[in-house]
Amino acid sequence: MRRHLHQGSREPRREMSRRDRTPPPNLSRRERRAAERAARARPPGASPGRQGGSSGFSGGWVLAGVSAIAVVVALILIVALNGGLPGGSASIVAPRQLTPTDLADGLFLGRSDAPTLVIWSDYQCPFCGRFARETEPTLISEYVEPGKLRLEYRDFAFLGRESTDSATAARCAGEQGKGRFWTYHDYLYANQRGENLGAFDRAHLEAIAKAMGLDLAAFGACFDGGTARAAVEQQTREGGGAGVTSTPTLAIGGKTYPGIPPYDQLRSIIEEALAGGATPSPTPAATPTPSGGTPSATP
Repeated sequence: MRRHLHQGSREPRREMSRRDRTPPPNLSRRERRAAERAARARPPGASPGRQGGSSGFSGGWVLAGVSAIAVVVALILIVALNGGLPGGSASIVAPRQLTPTDLADGLFLGRSDAPTLVIWSDYQCPFCGRFARETEPTLISEYVEPGKLRLEYRDFAFLGRESTDSATAARCAGEQGKGRFWTYHDYLYANQRGENLGAFDRAHLEAIAKAMGLDLAAFGACFDGGTARAAVEQQTREGGGAGVTSTPTLAIGGKTYPGIPPYDQLRSIIEEALAGGATPSPTPAATPTPSGGTPSATP
């Protein structure tokens, strides 16, 4: 193919074929000259009446943009589930309502001579969280504070490592003062984020302790000491031996009730048990802590 230099340009230009440079018939001289100039200015390979470029170009950018947004959303979800950015400080939320602690005694809440409602629970269990946040406050105001009922929290930590760790941490919090167990219990249920996803890893458990103003050194010594963890594991085994297979499981008056009954039904269960002479649970003997601190009630 012959090439020649277009005037004013150093780039070679493809010579027009006869078909490209032949104007359509029945045109005036002026129209024919305009058509010839347009043919010379047309990029090689372009057809008349069509702009250059690819129609798929903008579509590709749209697809890339959608993919980028999906990646950002996924990262946000991962950060939210894990309570913060990797390597950053653990983030926690405060409970909307705290259990009144004036009647607290270790893992018990209420008068020691009142009939006892036992609550087998796991801090990672979403239904246990719902029971703690929605049902326990009503039970406390309607039965515990008037002295009609005593609550006893029992660990059934069966959903994984963070179940045992969180239960251990709650017991260690309880060693630092009256009602501390129940406040830590409230914080745990306010910060559920799925099972074994990091919501109750060491950093978050210590962050809760810090938010409560606990002695972090004593808390860490208890957490690592082994006694509190052994108590959680022992009570979980006892729950299995008592026929507990799921959480929450309630027990009163010698009867066991798995799940969360509607509150009207729960009230009937409690009233029936009280009328039938339900008895208090014995307060367990105290055992020394590994750090030499105050005694902790263990089963």
